[in-house]
Amino acid sequence: MQELLRCQNITKEFPGVKALSEVNFGLNQGEVLAICGENGAGKSTLIKILGGVYRKTSGQLFWENERVDINSPLDSQKLGIGVVHQDFPLASDLTVMENIFLGRLPLKLGGLVDWLKLENNTNFLLSQYGIKLDAKRVISELSVADRQLVAIIKAVSFDTKLVILDEPTSSLSQSEIDILFQIVRKLKKKGISVIYISHRLEELMEIADRFAILRDGVLVAELLREEATLSKIIKSMVGREIVEIGVDRSNKLEASPVIFKVENLCVSPIVKNVSFELRKGEILGIGGLVGAGRTEVLAGIMGYIRSSGNVYLNGKKLKIKSPKDAIEEGFGYVPEDRRKEGLFHGQSVRENISVASIPIVFKRGLLNKKTEIAETENMVEKYNIRTPSIEQNIDFLSGGNQQKTILGRWTMKQSQILLLDEPTNGVDVGAKEEIYQHMYDLTDQGLSIVMVSSDLRELLRMSDRVLIMYAGEIVGQMSMAEADQAYFLEKASGL
Repeated sequence: MQELLRCQNITKEFPGVKALSEVNFGLNQGEVLAICGENGAGKSTLIKILGGVYRKTSGQLFWENERVDINSPLDSQKLGIGVVHQDFPLASDLTVMENIFLGRLPLKLGGLVDWLKLENNTNFLLSQYGIKLDAKRVISELSVADRQLVAIIKAVSFDTKLVILDEPTSSLSQSEIDILFQIVRKLKKKGISVIYISHRLEELMEIADRFAILRDGVLVAELLREEATLSKIIKSMVGREIVEIGVDRSNKLEASPVIFKVENLCVSPIVKNVSFELRKGEILGIGGLVGAGRTEVLAGIMGYIRSSGNVYLNGKKLKIKSPKDAIEEGFGYVPEDRRKEGLFHGQSVRENISVASIPIVFKRGLLNKKTEIAETENMVEKYNIRTPSIEQNIDFLSGGNQQKTILGRWTMKQSQILLLDEPTNGVDVGAKEEIYQHMYDLTDQGLSIVMVSSDLRELLRMSDRVLIMYAGEIVGQMSMAEADQAYFLEKASGL
């Protein structure tokens, strides 16, 4: 097999931080290489070097056995590298075909766009990969999964030899993941190489030919598919063995009082008459397929979306018309998309943690900076948030540390009910285990949690009970002792 890419002693330094240290690996033509590592291990930095966003500090890049320099995204594109970023930025008000050929639209004599040729070129590309999409459809009308497919087709439309997929399945259902895998296999058959990055290690085991594992900016292991196991990959990523343990707390919870109650919650147009109870110290999971209405239940409770029905906290009927009302009543919320909805960008770790705790840090209308700093530092230590200081810009933290910052926000606020939507989405295996332990610790202290998760293993492992949703309704329920994957999938599929 001919080598397409070789990274030799690639090092990248930022002020005070060495993000990559003498990384060496090769990539063959038509090979799928999985790059694994915790958040902060250097995966994103490596992608940005190959994509021309960052320039390497030292080291050499070889492309088809010739030394090259990638100083800009255009340099990367000219070589034949297509990067599909996690947020796959597309122009939402343009059509599928305009997005794919943006900046290189076919023109007629006189400079007018040849719309028929553009549509035919787009349909040809889509058909090559078995994608059934209307070329004239506007991006804003597409599902997340279809937008992902458009981003991939855009990446391979440049005579691409290498496609880099960064967390491509973070918002996809299992059926949509299957379609993505079919496309990856077609790329491979065409001789196109793929670098695949995902925190979902199980899917990497299915699609990757080889694994390159980074830890703290250093390449610590390379494994062939036939020798790779989940335990080997995880141990190399975190430097220790991870033991998954679910905690059966059913006997303890039987004596706990019901602290929160939802009656006939409706959120138009999806959620219909959802009712449930939550005990003090309980973790209640909500599962179902994408589009079942899980997120809308949490958003409706928090007042982000207009809803009807009744909610009770400690026996008191609440009137929640806005997130401000919910926060004042004792609710905390960790949204699915922390970047768009959970973080205050450009602000410090301190400000992101203390923002919800105005009554704690303000006394007689004045900010008590000493209290704010002390309480924030307490949260940073409690959640093991890796940051040079509490004044660090939140945008410079890894995904896992950003997520722990949001958890610290609601712990500092002393919330009674914590609503978690995909709490470990885009979080590495080490940070994931830390978050799980924090969830147990919080419930041991009397806080109650409602958790939405698309990861069935996570849902069954962490929840004391699981509610199963289909088409906006609760169609089944399981306790931890009754946990059954087949039953869950049957109900979640509407069977």
